[in-house]
Amino acid sequence: MQEPTDQHWLWREAILHDPSGNKIKLYWAGENRLNPPWRVEKTV
Repeated sequence: MQEPTDQHWLWREAILHDPSGNKIKLYWAGENRLNPPWRVEKTV
């Protein structure tokens, strides 16, 4: 288990395990999910 932690890629993540041992990642990325600051723009 990992408590909610701010990651260097600008998301906040928590890691849990279900009763069968499967890893479940919960995250919140906000605006960075669709428009991250490192996104490369397409040139036309």
